[in-house]
Amino acid sequence: MAQFETTPSSGKLKGDSSRPQLKSKCRVTYSEVFSNREAILLVLVCTARYRQPNQDEYMNREQEQTINVMLVDDHKSMLWGLERLIEGEYPRMHVVGKAHNRLEAISGAYALQPHVIVLDLELDGESGLDFLPELRASGDTRVLVLTGVRDTNTLEYAIIRGACGIVLKASPPETLIKAIECVNRGELWLDRATTARIFDTLTNSNGQSDPEAKKIGALTPKERKVVSAIVTMRGAKSHEIAQTLYMSDHTLRNHLTAIYSKLGVRNRIELVIYANENKLV
Repeated sequence: MAQFETTPSSGKLKGDSSRPQLKSKCRVTYSEVFSNREAILLVLVCTARYRQPNQDEYMNREQEQTINVMLVDDHKSMLWGLERLIEGEYPRMHVVGKAHNRLEAISGAYALQPHVIVLDLELDGESGLDFLPELRASGDTRVLVLTGVRDTNTLEYAIIRGACGIVLKASPPETLIKAIECVNRGELWLDRATTARIFDTLTNSNGQSDPEAKKIGALTPKERKVVSAIVTMRGAKSHEIAQTLYMSDHTLRNHLTAIYSKLGVRNRIELVIYANENKLV
């Protein structure tokens, strides 16, 4: 049975669980100009709001319901810091649970029914992208991605998979607090830099969707390092590559199995060819 950490409530929660739903204001049909993937991204970006809470919102926070937050990260120090940051905003928000991997995250989402899940994309060899839809399906829960990944394909894929917002780990702490409030209201949170990168991808694609973008975007940062090592150390034995990456042979094999499945290749030779053709290294 999966184990996840729960956090005792700091007080009585106020209000009900009803929240506004994310609704698109764009009534234009984009399919004539963009691919399905691009149309989805463009509609989402068009509905994103870029504003800071005004003074009235700050004054009325005492009357708002407490936002229940679940944290998903495989680093205990990161979980500790995030919990302290969010609990410092009580009663506006409260950490109801923490998870370290996929199984704990899904179990916690169903058991705790948090309003917002803050999800790291890289979880000790697992990709948060793989189970993000399962977290969304657990109930009226919104997923906010907190990541150090800046790869456009990965961030695009996170949005398509159901993320309601993306916050880079290099952002100031107050950015995460604002993002949690924003997605809890039913809005989409994207910083201007991320939005600019997505629009750049759309406008430079000439209406043609890259068939490999989804595959590449599904790779975790650690899996990308494995691909890079395989390409640059072509001909090296597995244990030599594993040592270079500071991992065991077994862990390397697990990563390669996941990479082969995501990219649709069968062995290291095909992986090297694929990586060179798609400029992964």
